[in-house]
This record gives sequence, structure tokens and C-alpha cells, in this order.
Amino acid sequence: MVEPVFRENSAFIVLSSSNEYVPYLYTALSSIIDNSSLKHNYDLLILEKNISDKNKEEILKLSQNNISIRFYHFDDLIKKYGFNFYTLSHVSVETYFKLCIPLLLKNISKCIFLDSDVIVKDDLYKLYSIDMEDYPICAAHCCLISGLYNYSNRLKAYVNNQLCLPDVKTYFQGGVLLINTNKWKELSATEHLIKSVQQNDFEYVDQCALNKFFVNSIKYIEQKWNYETVQRGFIPTYQVTDDDILKIHKEAKKDCAIIHYSGKYKPWFYPDEEFADIWWQYARKTPFYEEILTRMIQYQSNNENMQNNAVTQLRNELTKIHLPNINNRFIANEYNTKLNYVLEHMFLFKWIKFKYKIEKALSFGEKHERYKRKYKNVKQLIKDAKQLKKQFLNFNY
Repeated sequence: MVEPVFRENSAFIVLSSSNEYVPYLYTALSSIIDNSSLKHNYDLLILEKNISDKNKEEILKLSQNNISIRFYHFDDLIKKYGFNFYTLSHVSVETYFKLCIPLLLKNISKCIFLDSDVIVKDDLYKLYSIDMEDYPICAAHCCLISGLYNYSNRLKAYVNNQLCLPDVKTYFQGGVLLINTNKWKELSATEHLIKSVQQNDFEYVDQCALNKFFVNSIKYIEQKWNYETVQRGFIPTYQVTDDDILKIHKEAKKDCAIIHYSGKYKPWFYPDEEFADIWWQYARKTPFYEEILTRMIQYQSNNENMQNNAVTQLRNELTKIHLPNINNRFIANEYNTKLNYVLEHMFLFKWIKFKYKIEKALSFGEKHERYKRKYKNVKQLIKDAKQLKKQFLNFNY
């Protein structure tokens, strides 16, 4: 069991992360600490399953006199309660982390849960201090679901028939929660929620399970505590969002305390998305900055629709912090970086080459010329990558 580090004047905050997600977790933690107050204490617990010792050591360096950071290995919970967590391609064991939080805590009456894809812009002690009355959870409306509901008949049927919500406007966003741990335990919420996830094919897994279970027992908090960014994928649905929901979302944007990058277009891959610049302001200060940049270039280079923008966006990002001679150095090395990626995924590139060869043979006119160029380019990449590998093998250490 986890007990509080501080005896009084403390906010208990829980996040979760895999080892892969650590750079983004660290960025979120940096924003929390940067906006904390010396008047209060902050007890931070990170639920994890595979974070490396090296990454843990890096995260623990963020600790201060009034800020404690601890880790809890999720397997310990499995051993203690004997849960059988059902997993599939779209349901990982990490899905269950937030559903089990109150069971881990002793002598802690309430806690904040945060997703790691957030930037905190205000003191979380203010959120923690909200009077929960007798409600088991507090959360903000999910404004984006209103637009999706009006946009998609399939989702409308899902909300009405599977979630059985009286009104889509009651749907809340599960990435920022204030949890009354005692009330949660009284309701045996964890057991009910885990069973619900295992028995239902939920659209947004744990979030939908929470909405279905707490439909009549939630206290709503101001939207500013969970402002979901309007990413490019949401623009069509945002235009059909109900006016009253749209109003509170736009008001929250003016003074958001927590920015939540909840969609798939994360700022670390898409630096031109809404409020991505604020995320990068914190990311630049982390020891994972170079790794984040590397991941971005690899992700964008692997996306056919973004290949032309990848190098430009990365160079622009680096230029912002005025690294000396960055353009000259980057130009000299960017092609080798790309060739290394080809070497790591040689089978994929050979398959792409074969695909373009077939497409070239079966097409005519402009389409034929396009696939002819694609085939030629990927063929050259494979050739150059093999040459680079040969140079490495001949290099005398």
C-alpha cells in the first residue's frame, strides 16, 4: 500500500507511463513542478510496468523539498489482488492502471489522476482543493464527444445504446480526474470497472467504462482543468458541436489550467497543432529533448504524407534554440540518418520498392511517371544504405 509522504497541506497526484512514454511523462512532470507553489506539498506517484532504472533516476532528479516522486510497479497490484487483466490489441494492461488507483492508497482520502499527454499551466493544489462533497469523482465535460456524436450516426448509436447515457453532454473526459478514494472503495468501483472493460467493446476503453459506471454520480469541474486541443482530426466534428458545449470549450481556451493533447495528433509528432508550441517550451528543457526530436523525424519520415515536411520541421525546431551551425551540421548528416533508418527496416523498403515496380508497370501517363520516380528514389536509398553499411564494416576501430 502507498501512504502519504507529507502529513498535511499536500496534493496527491497520480500519473502512469510505460518506458517508451517517459520523455512525454517527464515533460508533463516538468510543467507540474514549474507551476507548483512553495506553500504546498506535492506527492507524485507514477504507475509503471517497465520503466528502466536509468529513466527512473532521471525522473527522480525532479524531486524537491516539497515535491516527492515515487514509482509503483503494477505487477505488485496483480499479485496482491489476483486480478486477471484481459488484453487485446486495443486493450493493453496499462488501460487498467487508473481504474485501480484507490486500491493502492492508504490514509489518502482523495487524489488527482492525470494522463501524461498534458501540460499543466496552474497550481494543481487548486484542483486538489475542490470540494468533492460526496461524489466519487470529479471531471470535466468531454466537449469533443458532442461534435463526434452529431457527426457520426454510428457513434450516436453507440452512446445511446451501449453506454446508455441520458444525454451525450453528460459524457466526461477521463484524462483528468479528481477521485474520492473512500467513496470509490465503498462502491467497489475497481471491480465493476474491470469487469465492464472485459465484457464490453468500448470505443474509448477505460473512459467509456468510467462514464457508464459513474453516469449519475459525477461532479463536473471547470473546463479549464481539462482543455482538449482541437487537433486536425477534430476540425470537421468541431463544426457541428452543440453551441452550449462549444461556448464552454472556447471560454476554457482563454484561461486553460491544463492543456490536454488527447487526440492522436500529439505535439511531439505534429509541432504545428494547437498549443503544441507550449508543449515544446517544456520539452526543450528536458534531458530527453534530442530523443524527442529523433522520434519526430523518424515518425514523419515514415509517413508518406509528411516526408517532405519532416526535415524542414526538425530543422526549424532546432533553429529556434540557436544551436551553432545547426543547418550546416544537419545537412551533412541528415541523409546518413535516413540511410540508417533504411538499414533498420530493409525488408520494408525492399517491399516498397517491389510495390512501386508493380505500380509503375500497371499504370500510364502521369501516374506511371509518379511511380517511376518513387521506384527510382527508393532503389537509390537501398543502394546507398548498403554502401553505408559496407563502409561501417570496413572501418578499422
